[in-house]
Amino acid sequence: MQVKSPKFPKGLDERNFNFTSPLTSAEERRIFLGYNWENFKLSRDIGESDELSEQGHGLLERIKFYEEKICRLNLSLVSAMIVRGKFIGDYDEFFSLGYLALFDSIKYFDCLRGFKFSTYACNAIQRRIVNCLQRNLRKSLKFINGDPEASQEYLDSCVGD
Repeated sequence: MQVKSPKFPKGLDERNFNFTSPLTSAEERRIFLGYNWENFKLSRDIGESDELSEQGHGLLERIKFYEEKICRLNLSLVSAMIVRGKFIGDYDEFFSLGYLALFDSIKYFDCLRGFKFSTYACNAIQRRIVNCLQRNLRKSLKFINGDPEASQEYLDSCVGD
């Protein structure tokens, strides 16, 4: 099946993104409204069938386009939150956790509430990193306190299979 290249909304192609300056509230709102509209149309296209039509494949491409642009425009938030939090540990692990939080926050952000995306994303990134650190701390405390099953699980997770 031949999939046509998606028609991107006017003014939202690669040429019009300046990755060095932050978006204004109006630009951010426009991008998120477009992203939400494409998701709505995709959910309507899927309906009760499990297969996508040609139009559905085009919608998926546009959704990926929006997600990639939003991630690129806000990727510096991840590094900033790691530095601001003064987290001690593996930077790459924190960065991957932060990136996943950033990507998840795109799906759940509601631009109609009046907040900027960076506010929402910063909180999500910090929460994800802190939750991971707390989980690791609980595992290490169980190891120290002598719980043999938890100790073995912790060692297995550190070594990996």
